[in-house]
Amino acid sequence: LVGSGGDYTLALTPLGPPDPDAEREPNDTTAFADHLRVGDRRVGRLPTAADSDTFTFTLAATDHVLIAVDAPRNGDVAVSLTDDAGLIRSMRATASAPLLADLLLPAGDYTLALRADHPSEDRYALAVARIECHYFVNAGFFHHENQLLDDIGRIRHIPAVIVQGRY
Repeated sequence: LVGSGGDYTLALTPLGPPDPDAEREPNDTTAFADHLRVGDRRVGRLPTAADSDTFTFTLAATDHVLIAVDAPRNGDVAVSLTDDAGLIRSMRATASAPLLADLLLPAGDYTLALRADHPSEDRYALAVARIECHYFVNAGFFHHENQLLDDIGRIRHIPAVIVQGRY
């Protein structure tokens, strides 16, 4: 609300039907953070410099995690990752350089805080995933199932051993 003396202006932005992946307001502080499970995806908006979105996630054991943030096409997003001991890493996502943070994190509770370096009415996208899930979901980034064997000639000169295992 803007104004004083009884006059105010109320601005509404039509968003359409609720998006099941959308952030839930209020989530501007740790007390009201939106809890994510590893593997979840969220979309949100940071329309003002004063807005921030806070998310928490928990790791039961040491895990290799990918934190991905796609900034809105006309905005930048500052991202901070903290745990109980404090700041782990400050990162940034821009429209031209999305954030892909590949981290090995010990078991514990984590907080991701997103704020607008350049506010935007457009949506950002946030994902927290186990790194191997990111590869599985994207089919190992192969163009077709037999690409490794079909293109072995391209890498035959590189000394290598393929190790396959469960972990």
